[in-house]
Amino acid sequence: MKTKIYLLPVISMIIFGFAFTSKFNSPVKIPKQISKEFSLIPSGTAVVNNTTVNVNYFYMSKTEVSNRQYIAFLNDLKTNNEIEKLKIATIDTSNWVKEFGNDGVNYATYYHSHVSYANFPVVNISKAGAELYCAWLTQKLNKENQGLEFFVRLPVEAEWLRACNPYNNEFPYSWQGHYLRGENGNLLCNFRNIGTENIYYDSLTKSFQLIDFHPSKKKESAYSDITAPVNSYYPTALGLYNLNGNVAEFIAEGFAMGGSWKSAGYDVRNESKLNITSPSVQVGFRPVFSVRAKS
Repeated sequence: MKTKIYLLPVISMIIFGFAFTSKFNSPVKIPKQISKEFSLIPSGTAVVNNTTVNVNYFYMSKTEVSNRQYIAFLNDLKTNNEIEKLKIATIDTSNWVKEFGNDGVNYATYYHSHVSYANFPVVNISKAGAELYCAWLTQKLNKENQGLEFFVRLPVEAEWLRACNPYNNEFPYSWQGHYLRGENGNLLCNFRNIGTENIYYDSLTKSFQLIDFHPSKKKESAYSDITAPVNSYYPTALGLYNLNGNVAEFIAEGFAMGGSWKSAGYDVRNESKLNITSPSVQVGFRPVFSVRAKS
């Protein structure tokens, strides 16, 4: 297996001039309020396309961005009359109807605006909208923390995989395990749980077939409707929620990782990818940041 030094993609917004250390024991100390929302991901390795790469430490949001957080961002754009950015960042609620037909009307009406869904992950936003949110949060953090310089962004694939597997690159799921259920039998994430009662053998095609069913009709967890709240199920050893399932998450390279509530169990692995680059009911995001002390 090859080993190489990992370099961030050559994206203008990523060329930021930071001189980051690769040592886990020397990251910049961040305020407690920020550490409640972001976890330190230690330096180490990740396996990307069968190649081991080195990844410097960074901070990752403990949860997916919620409706509440994203709406606060949109409201700020409105307040500052940033019309062009608002057009890019707007939520495409019509996707709920495209996904579920008439059954999706209530989601289109309430999911992004009702207080009951405030702590659910934002979906139906574009990658460009997610990047604008990261730029907005960069400005916000830098304004509120004068002694530090933050750069908030979407994670690259290697950082995503590093966050999922900080101790052992062999596990397919972020809870450092091989199975979707815990010792007590409870599901460990939100995915399309297809039971054996929904599978049959077609003697004509000599293959197994799936009886179609509405994803929201089979939910064992009290957490989830279709999506689940951003801090539901169990956190990883680093305090991260819902890396697997719930919503797939935009990655800087242009796809989404980790699978969603609509994905089968095999498709919510750490390395699972969705080639969805437009707004979708399946895709949200979580930001990461790099930080340095101002000289």
